[in-house]
Amino acid sequence: MTKKHELHIGRIHADWCGHCVRLKGEWEKMRNHISHAMGRVFNHVSIQYHDFEDSEEQKKRGHHVDKELTKFNELYLPHSSQKAELKGGYPTLFRVLNGNLEYYEGERHLESMYNWFTNGLAKKGGKKRKRKTRAKSKKTKRRKLTRKTNLFRWFY
Repeated sequence: MTKKHELHIGRIHADWCGHCVRLKGEWEKMRNHISHAMGRVFNHVSIQYHDFEDSEEQKKRGHHVDKELTKFNELYLPHSSQKAELKGGYPTLFRVLNGNLEYYEGERHLESMYNWFTNGLAKKGGKKRKRKTRAKSKKTKRRKLTRKTNLFRWFY
């Protein structure tokens, strides 16, 4: 039996940041790409997405990035020495896979992000089960021959 992985994918972004605005389209494509692979490749993975947005609208609602990250760290990284935080500016992408925090530092393109976020999640090739074939008896062979000949009787 394969191990069930728990993956949390996070994005810390701001609505006023140009890099974040450009990333938005690729981010959505990447999420769709992962969701399409869920039933086939990643059926043994539990994935959650977390968006931490720094905007005036969110602040008016009482959602501050720092507070949201603190809640996230308390829930998903309670015993870890590393905590999710804004790393090097906006946007910051990270993943928490089975309690281990990692930050993304690659290109902001669909394929690069998809490969990084899903790295280590694909099932390893296990034993392939052979399909059982039933040995055909002489009776079933005779029945098939009889059916064929009966079918052709109608045409003669």
